Amino acid sequence: MLAVKHHPTNMHWTMCICRYKEDVALMRTMGIKYYRMSISWSRVLPTGRGRPNERGLAFYDRLIDELVANGIEPVVTLYHWDLPLSLQVWCCSLC
Repeated sequence: MLAVKHHPTNMHWTMCICRYKEDVALMRTMGIKYYRMSISWSRVLPTGRGRPNERGLAFYDRLIDELVANGIEPVVTLYHWDLPLSLQVWCCSLC
């Protein structure tokens, strides 16, 4: 998101969770009408199977609600080169 300029990957995720409302407000003041975002498969389904990570789903739900409340249309990518490692290993074992 906009709040973090230089960051390791984990730090970026942490900052997104903490500052998403500030980021969305900033996007609104900039006149942004659309926001392309990815839903991280690894964050929602860390092992690639089984029960979803409820905290991950809840974050995306809050973020999308905040975008819509501010007149910004989310454009969601469901897969963005983010395959959980366990699925990658499983898929490679089939070859």
